[in-house]
Amino acid sequence: MKSFKKYKVTIVLLTVGMLFWARLIWAYIGRLFSGSADVYTLIAVLLVVDMLCYCALAVGLGFDIKWARVLIMPFVIANAVLSITDDVGFWDIASLVLNLVIIPVFLLERRRARRGGED
Repeated sequence: MKSFKKYKVTIVLLTVGMLFWARLIWAYIGRLFSGSADVYTLIAVLLVVDMLCYCALAVGLGFDIKWARVLIMPFVIANAVLSITDDVGFWDIASLVLNLVIIPVFLLERRRARRGGED
C-alpha cells in the first residue's frame, strides 16, 4: 500500500510507543492488588487510553487520514511534557526520548510526502 510508505518510520515509532505503554500497563495491573487499588486503577486506565491513542495515530497515518496528521504533534508534545511533570525515572525519560524522536521524524516525513518523494 502506497500510503503506508509516506510515514513508515513515524508509524514504527508510534507502534513502539504503543508497545511501551502496553508494557507499563502490565506493571500497573500487577500493583492493583498491592493496596492503593483506586490510584493504580486510574493510572492503568489512563495508560490504556494513551496506548489506544498511539495505535489510532499509527493506523491513521498508515491510511493517510487528515485527523492523524493534525493530531500527532499536539499529542506527542503533550506526552513529552507530561513525561517530566512528575517524578522523573527511567520510564519517564524513555517516554520523553521516544516522543522527542517522533517529532522531527514526522516533520521530515511530512515534508518529503508534500514534495511527492516516496523514495
